[in-house]
Amino acid sequence: MPQYLYPVFAAFVISLVSFVGVLSIPFTKIKKTIPLIIALAAGGMIGDVFLHMIPRIIQDRKADFNPDSFVWIIVGIICFYLLETVLHWHHQHSGDDSDKPHHIGIMAVVGDGLHNFFDGLGVAAAFAISPAVGVATTIAFIFHEIPHELGNFAIFINSGWSRKKALLINFLSALTSVIGSVVGIFLLKTWESFEIPIVLLTAGSLIYIALADLIPEGNKENMHHHKTFRFWVFASFVFGVGLMYGITQIEGLLGL
Repeated sequence: MPQYLYPVFAAFVISLVSFVGVLSIPFTKIKKTIPLIIALAAGGMIGDVFLHMIPRIIQDRKADFNPDSFVWIIVGIICFYLLETVLHWHHQHSGDDSDKPHHIGIMAVVGDGLHNFFDGLGVAAAFAISPAVGVATTIAFIFHEIPHELGNFAIFINSGWSRKKALLINFLSALTSVIGSVVGIFLLKTWESFEIPIVLLTAGSLIYIALADLIPEGNKENMHHHKTFRFWVFASFVFGVGLMYGITQIEGLLGL
């Protein structure tokens, strides 16, 4: 496979996580592990940003990188904060209550499609740094997508859609990550200087998702569990960071 197609393949693999909704048949069993998966995803994202993406883009693009470049991280955080705020506002102003579940389902599709599109951009940017960083970022996104797609599937079922329709729509929405990866490849091939903004925008989005979405959601899910389980949730977060650190060390040993 040509190296420029790696991001497209990675984005497609991430989109396959949308079928995790099939596993929601025994949902009561899966629900118990959700806090662990969420914490692992948050740790993986934080580790990926600070141990892979930022160090490698600084190292690889020393000539073009300057302290002002970090503004793009803030822009990434602001963009995802704005996106979440707009979607939340639409949820709160959905009009007729009788149509509210269906409306929320439609909004979830739109929001998830946009989110996945930016994930695809991020994957393209990560592979532009190096294949190893691309793989690490893909792993972080997969961990994040498992609880995210389970949540979407539950919303779609609650909207009155059949299981088959919910799975299909979830998958089609996830495929926007493939479109995002193609757009990212095009932008990076056309304007090489666009690499720094895309990588740092992605870093900002991952920081926001981990700290503003995943950790609060994990804490909320974790409140009803005993202290031992809460410790394992925290350990899962640390393991996520450690996993990314381990990948960094392997990269160094292999000279990647």
